[in-house]
Amino acid sequence: MTFDLSVDNSQLGGPEVEALIASRPWWHRIEIRSGIITPGTKDTFAELETRIGLPERLDGQSVLDIGAAEGFYAFECEKRGAQVTAVDVLPAAESGFGLARSLLGSKARHLHGSIYNLDAAVIGEYDLVLCLGVLYHLRYPLLALDNLWSVCKDRLIIESQICDRYFLKQDQQVASLADLSPELTNASIAQFYPDAELSSDVTNWWSPSEACLSQMLTTSGFENRIYFSDGARAVFHCRKMERTALSARLAASEWDSVKRPTLLYD
Repeated sequence: MTFDLSVDNSQLGGPEVEALIASRPWWHRIEIRSGIITPGTKDTFAELETRIGLPERLDGQSVLDIGAAEGFYAFECEKRGAQVTAVDVLPAAESGFGLARSLLGSKARHLHGSIYNLDAAVIGEYDLVLCLGVLYHLRYPLLALDNLWSVCKDRLIIESQICDRYFLKQDQQVASLADLSPELTNASIAQFYPDAELSSDVTNWWSPSEACLSQMLTTSGFENRIYFSDGARAVFHCRKMERTALSARLAASEWDSVKRPTLLYD
């Protein structure tokens, strides 16, 4: 039996839903029906409860979920009343987002692209932007933060790997910055992974310290505070602000040059 996953399949029976879920691997755990949960390796329910700090209600607000994967957070925001747009480097049919959306009867939009493709002139600005588990996968994190500023109307929640208590030494043993040197405890530094040093994953590039990520956010135009940190992962709750500081204005100018790489004879 075949199913059209481009339409609402929220009325399918339990056995049919379970068969569709079993047809692909999952990263997110998503409750599709009461008692039917996708077997994701990432415990999204526990993370939502203890780390993220998503507002209880988002009625009438627009949400942009970047790096949405199968869409747990996108669908969660929709449940809380938001109009949601999800972005991922995989098409919806490949990531599992399309299947989950169909089974849930969700109206969330999905855009195939990266954080670098965001353009407010095309997709608009959003009341709340989510960037969860994305930043440390990027070779150009400051460019990404500047791009987030351009599509964020008010709030940003960002989650990332950090190195405060997870600094990889040359022998691949883990140390805290304080263990390495007391002077590094509040230092604005980032560890770079040129290969697969972090979790044997070649897509992991950077791990900033809490202080470094906070200052990166500030120079990109976000007032920010730590919401959660265990020394290896951190969540910042941010508010968009006017770029009045010289560093922020220089960042905006550089971002504009990168986004519009035009050379003119004069």
